[in-house]
Amino acid sequence: MQRVGSPPWLTALDHLFLMRPMLMPPVWTISLLGYVQAQQEAAGADWLPALYPIAVFSLLTGGVYVQNQVHDIESDKANSKLFLLSEGYISVRAANLQTFLCYGAAVLLAFIHSTWLGSLMSLYFLLGNQYNIPPFRWKDRPIGGLLYNIIVYGTMTYAAGWMAAAPPDHEMLLRTIPYCLGVGAIFLNTTLPDISGDRAAGKITIGVKYGFKTSAVLACVMLSAAVLTGWWLDDPFIAVPSLLALPFFLRMPMTGNVDDVARATKVGVLGLALGAVVVCLPYLGLLIALFFGSRPYYKYRLGITYPSFQVQR
Repeated sequence: MQRVGSPPWLTALDHLFLMRPMLMPPVWTISLLGYVQAQQEAAGADWLPALYPIAVFSLLTGGVYVQNQVHDIESDKANSKLFLLSEGYISVRAANLQTFLCYGAAVLLAFIHSTWLGSLMSLYFLLGNQYNIPPFRWKDRPIGGLLYNIIVYGTMTYAAGWMAAAPPDHEMLLRTIPYCLGVGAIFLNTTLPDISGDRAAGKITIGVKYGFKTSAVLACVMLSAAVLTGWWLDDPFIAVPSLLALPFFLRMPMTGNVDDVARATKVGVLGLALGAVVVCLPYLGLLIALFFGSRPYYKYRLGITYPSFQVQR
């Protein structure tokens, strides 16, 4: 049942958080690193040219997240998460309208900026729809879901930053490899806590198909490959955080504990973000504002302490 009677300001916040802003930092981080590596210098970088493409990419990503929740209401109920739609804070109709507006505005703003950004966002729009809706529904397929996340959040996110500073070339594609592997490892982790609920909802993720231990081992393999390829490409921004997170990943298949999965994911994402802070110090302020600015909303609206560095039991 949809909840009614919320003041306009709270409804506006509901729609903002329906776009899952706490999942945006990996997008921002990888784009920023792509931008600085295209410039081949970290000191004295002018960050303004990167902000518009990253903002547009984030807007379309928000639309994908909203659409994803529309099609995952039952599994979200089973997994006891993402309550805004499953508990009726926002109607499905309003969420569909929000998806349409995010997609339309992102593609339009992208073409206003440049042909390359418009083309990139158009491709992202097509892939996002195929990820979420029938008959493709890659999010519910083991290999399709993994490949989508690798392509979009590894390659395309990096390219959005890189192409704000330089034209695409073979070096850009080469340098996306460790990021694709790191994103793949994190994505695999996100499927592990939801295995029971996803199986009940008929979703066949990698976690559902191959089980916790095999999927956790695969995540360790992919993160190890991210370390190796990062060092090979002389990219400490991905190699060092991946190496620091690796012990936490290696613990997962040994314990089979979802708390260890959550801990490993947080360490990996945070470590990569701090790597971007090294080359863009103002980014730290944005991360702090997002973290502490989100907590009052989730506490007031949903009664939960989120985000948190602690693992929630």
